Parts: sequence; C-alpha cells; structure tokens
Amino acid sequence: MVLFELVALSARDPARYGALPNVLIKGFLEPIQENLCYNGWNPEESRELATAILALIRGLQLDLAITGDLQRVNQAMYRYIDMITTDRRNFS
Repeated sequence: MVLFELVALSARDPARYGALPNVLIKGFLEPIQENLCYNGWNPEESRELATAILALIRGLQLDLAITGDLQRVNQAMYRYIDMITTDRRNFS
C-alpha cells in the first residue's frame, strides 16, 4: 500500500515529490533489465520486457492488497515467469 501512496503523492504534488517517479520506476526497472540482459535478452528487448514485468508485479501487488488471494496471485506470477523463460518467441 505504501507504494501506491507514493505514486499518488507524486501525481498530486510533482513539485514536491518529483524524484519519486525516477526512484519508483528506474530504481526497479534497471535491475530487472540487467538480469534479462545477463540471461541473453538484447538491451531493447530487455527494457521492454522489464517494463512489462514491473507492470505485472505492481498490478499483482494491487490485486493482492485488494483481494488477499495470495494463491491466485502467486499462480499468475509463476505462469508469467514460465511464459518468459520457456518460450522467448512470444516476447521477441
């Protein structure tokens, strides 16, 4: 919930919280992208896929906060991980 409060703060008062988007996006996006590059994705693909992964994680965080359905959220995440690790053709 803290993550979503920070997003709301940065949207409501960008002059005061202008650095938050950089921290909330770049701070998470870069390590994911680096890991993808390390595992064979080219830089352009890895940036796009890292963005999708981060969006999925945040969406699932919100879903979990609202529903409390940990089993379903975990299954969705495992399914996504399986998709991006077993059949790269779907993502390139």
